[in-house]
Amino acid sequence: MKSYKLREMTEGDLEFVLQWRNHPAIRNVSGSNLHISRDEQYLWFNCSTDTLKFIFTEEEKPLGVIISDANDYWGFYLDPSIDRHRGLGRLMLSLFLVHAKERNFKEIKAKVNKTNEGSHVLHKSLGFQVRGIYSNGDIEYRKGL
Repeated sequence: MKSYKLREMTEGDLEFVLQWRNHPAIRNVSGSNLHISRDEQYLWFNCSTDTLKFIFTEEEKPLGVIISDANDYWGFYLDPSIDRHRGLGRLMLSLFLVHAKERNFKEIKAKVNKTNEGSHVLHKSLGFQVRGIYSNGDIEYRKGL
């Protein structure tokens, strides 16, 4: 049986995280679709001390990223080169929900790009409720813990 876990992101992860984040499949459904520079990535990593940053791994191989900011909004993505239909997104988020509950989070929030159908389906399947629609059509989901 394969071992999946979350581990804290390190500075050594930033190169592949940056490549994944700037991949068109990820960038086009992110909150910001702007290309991120290496300097911006390192600045974000070193200055966002109130943000939880994790790498999702399978047998120590990085497969995804999940972050949660000080307002309990999360963001996540998988390595764009892996098959999207293996249930890995659900597994990654489920692991984080357990972690968040252990850290006494009361709620997790997500702002999902209106075009990101996979994320909408995933949030609903994990019990998130729609809490609002932004003027640009993006949807806010929330889940109490």
